[in-house]
This record gives sequence, structure tokens and C-alpha cells, in this order.
Amino acid sequence: MSIIDNILEKYDLKYEDLNVNEKETLTSWLSVLDNKQLTLNNIKTFIISLRDSVEQELAQTGHNSKQDLFLKAR
Repeated sequence: MSIIDNILEKYDLKYEDLNVNEKETLTSWLSVLDNKQLTLNNIKTFIISLRDSVEQELAQTGHNSKQDLFLKAR
């Protein structure tokens, strides 16, 4: 079990529970961390990507309580 699975498990989530944008963000973070290329520019890019993803999710309706809580946490 990976560290990501452990973190998601704490919040009663699985990788499959994530939407496309969340999976893309997670994958890009893991890629950078695996390559040890964590720079200020990479962090800025991640934050912008995360903000854009949350904005897209907020524009949608019909979230269940679990999705709503996860979105608020993001």
C-alpha cells in the first residue's frame, strides 16, 4: 500500500473515489516528488492547478456530502 493510499484511507477514500481533475493533480504531484524536482515554480503550478480544479467543481451541482466535504478541504 502506497503512502497515498494510506492518506486517502484516513479520509475513507480510495483512489477510485477521486474525480479526473483530482487524479491528474495527484499524479503530477507524485511525478515531481518521485523526480525530486520540487521547486517554487512547481508548487505555484500545483496551487494554480488545484484552484482551477476546485473552481470547476464548485460550478457543478449535485455533490453528495462526501464530495462536498472533500471539495471544501481542497
